[in-house]
Amino acid sequence: MKTFLQVILNSLYIYSSNISWSVLSYPSTDPVKNSLNVASPSLTSEYWISTFKSNDRPIFCGSFPEWVEYSSLSAYDDNGIVIQNSSVNSYQILNYSCINLLEDVSDQSLSRPYAVIHRVYRSPIHPQSLQPSEKFSISLNNKTQALATEEQARNSGKQLESELQKTVGKDHSDIFSNTKLYKPSERHLSGLFPNEDALYLITSPTRNKSCIRIQSCLGDELPWIKYIGFITTDMYTTATSGTVELKWRTCYTLFVTRPTYSTLSCGYDSKNKTHYSLLWDVGVIFPTLVMRIIDISCSMGECRYGINNITHMISSSRCQNILGSLYPNKITFS
Repeated sequence: MKTFLQVILNSLYIYSSNISWSVLSYPSTDPVKNSLNVASPSLTSEYWISTFKSNDRPIFCGSFPEWVEYSSLSAYDDNGIVIQNSSVNSYQILNYSCINLLEDVSDQSLSRPYAVIHRVYRSPIHPQSLQPSEKFSISLNNKTQALATEEQARNSGKQLESELQKTVGKDHSDIFSNTKLYKPSERHLSGLFPNEDALYLITSPTRNKSCIRIQSCLGDELPWIKYIGFITTDMYTTATSGTVELKWRTCYTLFVTRPTYSTLSCGYDSKNKTHYSLLWDVGVIFPTLVMRIIDISCSMGECRYGINNITHMISSSRCQNILGSLYPNKITFS
């Protein structure tokens, strides 16, 4: 029997299958730009979605934009789970190319409608979203599909947002409050369309705590880490409230508070360049702090940490031992 999520995604995949990049997930604090804010995305990312009928095997021609921090193509089934052997990122293919993304995917894995996501992490100096000329063209049965406009794709994302937030947020992660950051079990991780190169650590304050304070330092840039930062999200909807991207070779103090509590009361100083602040949205039900790390070492064949491939929960102490200097030194709740 299909789950409610499968029914929604299956219908979407079939309905939108005749046009390229027809749905846009673009989380933003600007309600005009915001669309499909679900699964705890970064506010500096965008996700362009093309959908296909069962047994379709499209070809993607183009190149990943040079200005991105990280970009990838991945195929997902109607549970929102990545299809094995269907992912490639911007550090694996550097030049213009035609990509047979599903070449190594079995017919069985494509027996139901599916989606392909072009994931884009924007550089801080490049706030503009992906332009039509920068999108992969899609050929199916030797015919190039028409391209949806950004307005069409954004409107589709807006229409889907509420229903997907309700559906995805019903299955909450293993939440252990007032603890150091840990990796939750993927069996209960409230998410959709996970990035195989991403590692998510989480923590959450209890009701009597208003502030999380994180102090740490990052050393020299590690070439296999393409993004490292924090996200405030409500696990009830998995919608993102705010994000902070960290800088290499600097110390930082992050102050995370509920919307009714001032970061100034927590110790935040706006004049201090090493201080960062994040809030949860008003009405947050399950306030959660996510640390997201984009680690391409596995997709490049090295797997320096290997946490990405572990499906069960990993304790904060073990995460700290594995990640070393990437893991925050001090986390306090008040």
